[in-house]
Amino acid sequence: DILSLLCAARDEDGAPMGDEEIRDELVTLLVAGHETTATGLSWAFRWLLDPARQAEDPTLLGRLREELDGARQGGALVPERLARLELLDATAREALRLKPVLPMVGRVLRQPRRVLGHDLPAGTLVAPSIYLVHRRPSLYPEPERFRPERFLSLRPAPHEYFPFGGGLRRCIGAAFALIEMKMMMAAILDGAELELAPGYRERVRRRGVTLAPSDGVPVVLRRRRQGAARGGATRGG
Repeated sequence: DILSLLCAARDEDGAPMGDEEIRDELVTLLVAGHETTATGLSWAFRWLLDPARQAEDPTLLGRLREELDGARQGGALVPERLARLELLDATAREALRLKPVLPMVGRVLRQPRRVLGHDLPAGTLVAPSIYLVHRRPSLYPEPERFRPERFLSLRPAPHEYFPFGGGLRRCIGAAFALIEMKMMMAAILDGAELELAPGYRERVRRRGVTLAPSDGVPVVLRRRRQGAARGGATRGG
């Protein structure tokens, strides 16, 4: 677990982290990694449950559940197997592409740099737009469409896909956040049938530095039949 890893960590001189350092790291994971991951998960279900998308590809939920069936052992989902599921991973990545939780990332130049013909002095704030890059048609054909399949074969460069920022300041919790999203999506899809609440209209709200759906994403949730949650009856989505 994370606490054990932090307690066991040693610096280059072999010294452990102090109590305050461990506390600060745990608070950062909670504050910076909890709401942002929940927001990314909300956007994922917003697109998964969108009636227009379901009409376009009515098999996606069924295929996700079929994939989940391959991650079982003794009837239970195994986290290590879930982490390797390709369509589940692609769905999380596509949600973060279409609606990145952070619309941009800021960097202050430590030395002069030439960017697209402009000479920028040291100290200039440069803010690449994650949102706009993720919607460039040259990188992502039909960028407005939610198509997880694109990430089954696509391996974008770091400057083409960066929902967690990039470079040395890339979010330290990026891998952890993706694992969280995938584990939660798997648990919810395995145990419940969902649909968007009647009359739901998407409204984006700025929450601090993040872009979140206003009032969350309300859904109608029904417990899945036991047989459907164990495979065999999942093909209908």
